[in-house]
Amino acid sequence: EVLYEKLEKWLGNKGNSEVEIASNAIPHDSKYPLLPKLEHIDTERGFQLSGSNQQLYLQLLKRLAETQPTTVNQLTHASTSEVSTENFKRLIHTTKSICATIGASNTASRFEELENLLRDVAVNHHTGGLSSYLDEAKICLEYAIAEVRHYLHSQEKTAVTSTQQTSALINLHALSEQFIALLQAAD
Repeated sequence: EVLYEKLEKWLGNKGNSEVEIASNAIPHDSKYPLLPKLEHIDTERGFQLSGSNQQLYLQLLKRLAETQPTTVNQLTHASTSEVSTENFKRLIHTTKSICATIGASNTASRFEELENLLRDVAVNHHTGGLSSYLDEAKICLEYAIAEVRHYLHSQEKTAVTSTQQTSALINLHALSEQFIALLQAAD
């Protein structure tokens, strides 16, 4: 939005519909009825960061729930020597980015603190306090995963109920047609 505001300022508002459409792509009333309301994830922010593409955003949430328990496991079992490796640092950076993208800002902040600490540890070779940072990041990630899983589970239940209702309506329609045919045949 800021980009389009600056473009309008410097280019002048010449009625360019592309700029108007793009700047109005995200509703300004902050009401996204199809997005879940989660405590640890700002879904409106995540929705905006995914280009206001609800299908993409929901896929990102699903991917978090499917892939990040592995990260929690790695954080739980990380040894002192392992945390100083480039692979572990990359894991922390990637998890931070994933969390920021979906709107889990608090979790992303915890991973950023951990990332900064790991950078300092590499310089100072001092691992004091590292376990508390690992635990905080892990707990925040577990909360986000649990919330997303709960939401996805409730969506699956809703989808099954909706499918069952649709099926019942189709069966009811077929039965009513069959009943009318039997009545017309005086059967």
